[in-house]
Amino acid sequence: MEAKKGATFTCTAVAVDGQRFRVTAHIVDSGGRIQISSSDVTPAG
Repeated sequence: MEAKKGATFTCTAVAVDGQRFRVTAHIVDSGGRIQISSSDVTPAG
């Protein structure tokens, strides 16, 4: 994946108890730094 400022991507995270979450990450610079806030994490259905 190319680090493009302003782009977003979605992935699935799995907690130690097996619960799955959909996470949307926002790329904040061309160096690949990402930002994730609590509103970007939702239970995966």
